Amino acid sequence: MRVLVLHSELGVLRGGGENFTRNLFEAFVERGHFVAAAFVADPWGRYTIPLPSSIEPIPLNGCWSRNFGQAALSTVGCLMTLNGRLGNNWMRFQNAISWRVIRWHNRRFSQRIDSEFSRRWKEFDAVYVHGDAALAAAVASYRPTILRLPGPVSIEAESQLRAVHAVCANGDALATVKRFIGDHAIELPIGLDTKLFKPGPSTLRSKLGWTCRHTVVGYVGRLTRLKGVDLLAAAFQKVSNDLPDTRLLIVGSGEEERRAGRVRGVCGRGAWVHEEEESDRGLQRGAEVPRHLPEGQGRRHEVTRGRG
Repeated sequence: MRVLVLHSELGVLRGGGENFTRNLFEAFVERGHFVAAAFVADPWGRYTIPLPSSIEPIPLNGCWSRNFGQAALSTVGCLMTLNGRLGNNWMRFQNAISWRVIRWHNRRFSQRIDSEFSRRWKEFDAVYVHGDAALAAAVASYRPTILRLPGPVSIEAESQLRAVHAVCANGDALATVKRFIGDHAIELPIGLDTKLFKPGPSTLRSKLGWTCRHTVVGYVGRLTRLKGVDLLAAAFQKVSNDLPDTRLLIVGSGEEERRAGRVRGVCGRGAWVHEEEESDRGLQRGAEVPRHLPEGQGRRHEVTRGRG
């Protein structure tokens, strides 16, 4: 089978969805299938995250950004220390800009895919689309298409989802879309390395001054509003007031680092640890997270900010 993967940030982002796609189709190749992947790249066709050597890369050069201006907006919001109605209005404004930038990026990527593959669809037996229902619905008119949803979508996308041959998701995303497309949505579960994520005694905790009495909450991912990191930071600030033995470990980087740093100052340095992600080093540091947790303890934070 010849499979085409359409995942816009596959070569420029080390996120959970990107790792899922790489691992999934590396396994496809091991079973004898051919896999090619199209994704965005800089104007010279360069990209920072290499694909597995078994997957054929199709970088789409240009000026791309899925979070254009968000770092500046986040910085302004932190500097202004907005509260009350003014603060809520600023957050709504920032959310509105964020979603519009994402839609603009998706629209440009879809147009580029249509241009690049208009005469090539017959080269592939199936197409896998990550996260973009509109793109998947358009591609489904040419080839059998699988759409994977990394997060919930609204009922407004129902017609697009039903136009796709298979819609896959897990967790909250699966529960949400099943409410309006029923069994047309199927579960595509994520995997977990049980050898790695098996917390036990560790010297890393003692280096941080944490003991077995501390409850550790871990977050690994981008520090962006889309991921709800600002909600996690605000929630932890309240939790730490009532439960002083709670600790928060964050591994990642993004435009919300400044906001996270402010809450860290309020909660105390010992209660909050942030390790910045640096390309492949970030993945290695993420692998160390389980060793910060005591035997049998783990916490999972998953928030995707909705529109509104």
